[in-house]
Amino acid sequence: MNSNLVDVLERYGERAGAIGVALGAKEVGGEQAPDAVLAVAFFVGRKEPRNGGRTRLPSGRYILPRSLEVGGRRLATDVVEAESGAVPRAAARVQRAKFTAGGPVGNRMEIGTFGCIVSRRGSPYPYALTNHHVGLAPNSVVAFPSYGATGAIPAVTRASVQLVPDEKFFPAVDRPRSYFDVDAALVQIPSPSRSRFTARIPTIGIPDRIFQPDMASVDAYTASVVGKPVVSWCWNTRRRSGVISHVFFVTALARFAGMAVYSFLIRSADGAMPSQKRDSGKVWVAPRPGGGVDLVGLHQGSVNPSGSSTRFAVATEVAALARLLRISPRTAM
Repeated sequence: MNSNLVDVLERYGERAGAIGVALGAKEVGGEQAPDAVLAVAFFVGRKEPRNGGRTRLPSGRYILPRSLEVGGRRLATDVVEAESGAVPRAAARVQRAKFTAGGPVGNRMEIGTFGCIVSRRGSPYPYALTNHHVGLAPNSVVAFPSYGATGAIPAVTRASVQLVPDEKFFPAVDRPRSYFDVDAALVQIPSPSRSRFTARIPTIGIPDRIFQPDMASVDAYTASVVGKPVVSWCWNTRRRSGVISHVFFVTALARFAGMAVYSFLIRSADGAMPSQKRDSGKVWVAPRPGGGVDLVGLHQGSVNPSGSSTRFAVATEVAALARLLRISPRTAM
């Protein structure tokens, strides 16, 4: 189904002023009901009132049809606001002596977060999982907690990935010029400093399993993911709660002529913005009722057209990422 979202964005996106499209439950009054119908969501900064318009809005943008044919199935359309009201930001407390999962890591230009600690098949070393735009290319040197910090621990990125052909990351999708923007990196934790790191995420626990979506079909995948509650914690914004609201978010690539696909979007469930600067690389997880924590998504950034505030975080599915990088959660150092 989602393989046609690229066509939908190319046909309607610019005319409707949309920055991207995705599949998700239809919003009513800015909220998603558990039994809401599946819709093709067009993401805009702010909605415009129709003011009586039948085909165009006051700005000149086109009014979308009420439904579209997508993947051989007619789905309702939805216009979703990506911006939120401004939320006060708490002062960040940078870890320096002990580094928990969700702690800080930085390159020479910026500081981000490492979401969790993983093992890699065939390697005895522990790795901090973060974004490519934080860990950079293989053999890059980064630092915990940041460059220039007193007692900073230098470390080396051993693997990273940016754009991956869509069919390689999610076999049910195969469109020309379409790539999953995976944005992941593995930073090797230096052996002499290993005792200063812990896999425990504050307020959450130690991730010990990876959530496995239903891969039988795109519809099965959507049903198994949309509506899933998740939480995150990082040194920068502390604990955040959310719910996976949409899958296969498609937007234009700024770097060259093509389309970027993101695994899913996470909508705030606690009134706080799910994504802020320096959150890059944290993980979204699902604590299991009987104990244990499932890794669900690697946080990348936000759907944030104005650069101010956001209702939605963007994340890479960890199950697909784990297959690509041959990683698994590491529970002990």
